[in-house]
Order: sequence, then C-alpha cells, then structure tokens
Amino acid sequence: MLRFHRLVTMRREGSILAVIVMNVVFMSMLFTRIEQERSLKNEITQNKYVEGNYLLDDFNEASDASIPLVDHVKIVERNWTRRTSPQSCPLFPPGLKGKLDLPGNDSIPPSLDNIAGYHPDVKLGSYKPIHCLARYKVAIVIPYRDRAEHLQVLLNHLHPVLKRQQLDYTIYTISFAGNGTFNKAKLINAGFVEVNKDRQYDCFVFHDVDVLVENDHCLYWCSEEPRQLSYYLDKFDYKPLEYKYPCRSESAPERTKLFGGAVMFSQKVFIEVNGMSNLYWGWGGEDDDLYWRIWSKGYDINNPYGENCRFSMIKHQREGYNRANPGRIPLVYHSIGRMPYDGLSNLRYKKLGFQRYPLYVNITVGVGKQHKKMHDFLSSDFNSTKCEKVKMPWE
Repeated sequence: MLRFHRLVTMRREGSILAVIVMNVVFMSMLFTRIEQERSLKNEITQNKYVEGNYLLDDFNEASDASIPLVDHVKIVERNWTRRTSPQSCPLFPPGLKGKLDLPGNDSIPPSLDNIAGYHPDVKLGSYKPIHCLARYKVAIVIPYRDRAEHLQVLLNHLHPVLKRQQLDYTIYTISFAGNGTFNKAKLINAGFVEVNKDRQYDCFVFHDVDVLVENDHCLYWCSEEPRQLSYYLDKFDYKPLEYKYPCRSESAPERTKLFGGAVMFSQKVFIEVNGMSNLYWGWGGEDDDLYWRIWSKGYDINNPYGENCRFSMIKHQREGYNRANPGRIPLVYHSIGRMPYDGLSNLRYKKLGFQRYPLYVNITVGVGKQHKKMHDFLSSDFNSTKCEKVKMPWE
C-alpha cells in the first residue's frame, strides 16, 4: 500500500513537473516571438528613417557661389584627460563670491570697450589663469542674432565668473546670417564644428545670450555626462521642469526634462548623439529633441551644485522671425529614430566670417533657408491627429 502511495505521488509530481516544463518552454517561445516581432518592427522603423531625406534646407548658390558649402563634416575626436598635477588649480576655486548682483532689466550695460578695459587679461575672447594650471578647457558657444545689448550684459556678467572659476576658456558667438527664420540647433551644430577647428576643448557650454547665472558656486567645470547648468530658472519659479509630451513613441522617455538655456557636453557625447536636429526652424522643440537623444543613449542630465545653479532670464519680446512652431510635437515624436541621420552627420552650412574681438570670437554662418516642405509642416496644427499618423516632410 505504501509502495502504491509513493508511486501515485511520484506520478503526480512528474505530471506537475511536466506541466511546469511545458509552461516554461511555452513562455520562452512566446518571449522569443515577441522579441522577433519587436526586432522586425525596429528594423522596419529603422529602414523608414534610413530612406528619409532630411536635407530640408535651401541654399541660394547663385548669390554666394564663391563661398563653399560645408558638408560631410568630419570632426577629429579627442580624448578628455583630467589635468591633475602639482601645478593644477585648487579643487575649489578660492576667489568665488557666491550669490551675485544681477543687472536690472532697465539698466544700461557698459560698452564693449569699457568691459574690455575691466578685463585686460582677457585676450581675443580667451582667458586662462597664470598662477595655476586650469583643470578644464571650456568653449562657451552662444547662438546669436541681433541681440547686441543682451550680449553686452552677458559678457560683462560671465567673464568675471569664469575667471574666478579658474577656467581656460573662450567665448564664441555663432551668428546667424540674414533675416530668415532662425534655426538655433543648426547654428549650434555649425558652431560646434568650427570651434573644434579653432582649438581643443574638454567640453562645450551651449549658452543662450539671455540667461545669467546667479551664483558663481555653479561651476562651469566639465563633466563626462551632459549637464544642465540652468537647472533652476526664474522663468519657472526656480523649479526643475518636467512634463509629459502630448504624444510619444514606445522608445521615448515618459517625462521630458527641461534641457536648455545653458547646457554642457563633452565632445564625445555630443558626437555620440549626432549633435542636434537640423529641422527645427523658428521657436520650440529643439531642446526637447536633444533631451530625448541623450536619454536614448542612457544618459541623464546632472546638476551637482543644487540651487547654486539658479539662473535669471533677461526679459525681452520674442522676435517676429522666431515664431512658435505648432508642428514641433510630431517632429519630436520621431526624434530617436531620426537621430543617426539628422544632425552633425548631414549638416550643411556656409562659413561667412571669422573675427576675433577683445571679449569674444564671432563666427558668422549661413545655414540656408527653410525648405517650403518644412515651413508648411511646422506651420500646421496637428492637435487632433495622433503623431504616428502624421505624414512627415521627409516621407
């Protein structure tokens, strides 16, 4: 009887084990099928982006045919090495002031000649400490057009901050030629390429002309990961801004973090994300597109200095040529899939001027004009249409 009971028990256990094994095999086959379908879907999606034509700009070759078109950009990648030696500047700069006085919105900034007189140690836009070896070489890159007074305010405010932080730095303005629709991202891409030709840097700060740091304990020191310097902005009551996008793909972040104003990149990471998209003409979308790019590569924006990184924005009216783009939402929707093909890899521009002034270096570039397809698309309101159903201008 006992032997019969054991036999029954063994058969039951065997049956249970067989069921478990069958379930494991079934689940394994199911997951394999799901992965195959996902891989096929990604391949189809990737092929769709590969076939896209993202050169949605117009260049009038007849008017400036003597100036060559810069395309097929190649950037010499350089490894970032920390400078740590007995001669290196201190880990914490000794001359910092902390909270800074900011100019009032109605105050008249000093002239460029006067500012240069305050800083005779700034030579042709560059400075480096003389009593120690700077730990970082930093390029400040400012996309610019017709904001002379704001530039004076920024230069008067920023040079003393960067000097006290004991940086080896140069300030560049990347000037948009002409009076067509502004393209901040394409201007930054062109600036990044030209600045890399000018000098070797550890990192690049892409800095709007109208934001001012409020505390010099917010260090413009390089980081190997992307960094949001203007993390706390007065425009948003000094609160870190996160928001859900109206529509997003499965591969996109659930929440988008504000990533603009003053942001920092190493050369390696900016090349890794293929720079910024060249497709955003007018106002809005390019910063969110860039955040999605860095997020897709496994990076998060960091800010090790907390509320010391408060920034104020100089109040001004938005320019007529920098109108808001209703069509930017579906453009951001395709950001991650489009990333390998739209950015530094297909950048086109014309270098029109290079001048070294006492306080900054100016590089003037022509980025072409907004293609009619792009103009019509960005001017359209897609609020009632799901992003995945919107016909994109490159299709």
